[in-house]
This record gives sequence, structure tokens and C-alpha cells, in this order.
Amino acid sequence: MRNLMNNRLILILIAILMLSGCTKNSNQPQLTSDLNMHQSAPGVFTETESGYYLTSGNFFYYSDKDNINFVKLCNKPDCEHTGENCNAYNYGSRSNTHFFNGKLVFPYIKESATEWMLTIASKNMDGTDFKIEKEIDIGSGGYNGKMHRNYFVYNLEKYDEGTTDRTSTLYLLDLNHLEQEPVIIYEYVETVVNVGAGIYSPAMIGEYIFFSVKDKVYRYDISSKSLIDIPNYEIARKGEFYTESGIYQLNMDNDFYYRDVLTGEVTALKKDEDPLAFGPFFSDGERTYRPNYSYGNMVIPDEYNGILIYDMEGNRIDFIKYSIPTDNHGYFVIAEDKVFVFRAPDYDSITSYSYFDKGKIGTDGLEWTDVILND
Repeated sequence: MRNLMNNRLILILIAILMLSGCTKNSNQPQLTSDLNMHQSAPGVFTETESGYYLTSGNFFYYSDKDNINFVKLCNKPDCEHTGENCNAYNYGSRSNTHFFNGKLVFPYIKESATEWMLTIASKNMDGTDFKIEKEIDIGSGGYNGKMHRNYFVYNLEKYDEGTTDRTSTLYLLDLNHLEQEPVIIYEYVETVVNVGAGIYSPAMIGEYIFFSVKDKVYRYDISSKSLIDIPNYEIARKGEFYTESGIYQLNMDNDFYYRDVLTGEVTALKKDEDPLAFGPFFSDGERTYRPNYSYGNMVIPDEYNGILIYDMEGNRIDFIKYSIPTDNHGYFVIAEDKVFVFRAPDYDSITSYSYFDKGKIGTDGLEWTDVILND
């Protein structure tokens, strides 16, 4: 399937895994927090109270938290775990995995010669009982989407026939009421001059949806259905972390600052003068993380190839080098108690992953646990 996910964070780090095997169904899990959004490709990794779920290639994987070991989400006897008959099959490469009402819920594109069907499906937490919950005919064009709490937010791009105009539309679908039609949050028509235009990378925090159009960022309140644009907004090219009331930003000059959503007022935090700081910027609300890696013509010296960790004021508190060579092919994930790096040379199927314990940050015990995956 053509991958038209238009997500700037997708250029980050390292991928999702592959370990063939069987898993036990955990008890009814609860989503721990919004932390499953703090990753370079939101939706490929989902955290519950008891374990982790993720996608790699066309399969779901699961690991208990107490004994991290990702295996395909299938307990079917004698299953070879290779195709649609396997309980772990997810029907859409890099599907947006989400935990909702005791089930795994995930969207994927069903593609034919004449139409694309945006399909929302569900499975039990052990991979059984696949069910199509809703289908939406989206024709053809660009698509990206994310699930968060009770909602699915997705963007469609349509090219007007005979012109260079493109219409980008951002939709909101309530997972509790799939019988209802999606709500249009925002629509934008433009004359296409480059691929990177349109509605950009929605981020969902609490009851708010943040998205950008050209040089403006908007905040949509799901409860009140109100939309505001953030005053005096300036793009932070190295990364942004959204909270309900403001945005932490890091620009290309390594200025770290906080921008109030309602007033646009900027509070300078700390100019990052750390010579090791090359990579992008992620946060879990307690710390910020800068994963360094080489890509294209940018080659990071081996001694700097790792993750820098800062407090929310911009002060560096630790640095951990990768113990396995790492580049931008894959995904970076901040979970509740762990930080994961998943490596995928083809941007899809994982070959290895590493993780460390967040409780060891700032101590001599901070170290990676590395796992080489077997198909």
C-alpha cells in the first residue's frame, strides 16, 4: 500500500519489531496516560497497565512490562504467523494502534483500482475476533490519521481535477459514536507549490487538537468545538512539545522557550549550547530528549551518537550512547517507565530494539538493554 503518511516526525529514529511466537492474553488493561503520543510516529506503539503493543510490517506484537520480549500477538495453535490467518495480522503496514474499550482499535486503507476505503477495525487484546467497525469512502489522495483517547483525527488531501489546487480537510471521529459522520475541524484550499504544504501533523493532548497550516498553529477544543489560532506563532524547526496551555519549542539556533497558547507570550528558558546537541526534540512533560543520529550527508561522530536528556528548563542531566549503531530508520518512543529505540532499515519491519529505564537517568546505572530480533 502506498504510504502517504505526511508526518514530519517520521524522519526521526528507529522502528518496530519482529519476534515470531505466541502470547498470553493479559487481563483487561487500561491505557496508562497520554504518553503513547510521545513518539516519532504516533500510533505504532501503545502502552497499557500490563504491557506494550506495537506494529511492525503487517503484524501486531505484544510484550509484558515485567519481562520485555516482543512476540507476535497470536496464541493460535500451529500458526505459522505469516499471513491474514494469523491473529497478529493488522491489514495495514504501520497501522495506528490504539487501546479503546478493552480492544485494539486500528485504522487502515483498503485499496482498490477505483477507490480507497478508510477502514476502522478492532480485535480483542489477544488478537482474536477481528471486526470491521466502520468504512469511509475517501476516494484517492493523501491521508494521515491518529487515534487518541475516544477520538480519531485524520487529514485528507484532494487534488481538484484540471487545476493545481489542493483541498486539505481535517476530520474528527468520535469512537463512541461510529454511527455518526465525522466532524470537519478545518478545511484549507491552496495552489500546490510543494509537497510539504497543507494541514500539518495534528497533535492531540488532553481534550485539545493542535495542527498547523502554513505559518499558523491552531488549537481545537473538542468539548466546546471552538478553534483558536495561537498569536505570534513562530515555527520551531527542531521540535515542539504541546501542553494544554502552551508549547515548549526548540529552534534551529538551539533557543529553548515556552509559548503561551492564549497570549502568544514567549518565556525564554535556556539557550542550548551543548556541542553534542544535533538531533530533534521530544518530551514526556518531565524531561526533554534529543536523539542524535546520522542521516543523509549529516554524519554524527560515533562518540556523540546517542540520546541527550534535559530537564524542562533546558539543563542537560544525562547522555547515553547507543550500544548498537543507530540511524534515522525507525522510531523513538518515550513510554511511562522506559525509553525505546526501534530500528528498521526498510522503515517498516524491525530488526532490533533497545530500551533503558527512566528511573536510572542521572545515575551510574543508566544503560541500554539490546535485543536482536529474529523473524
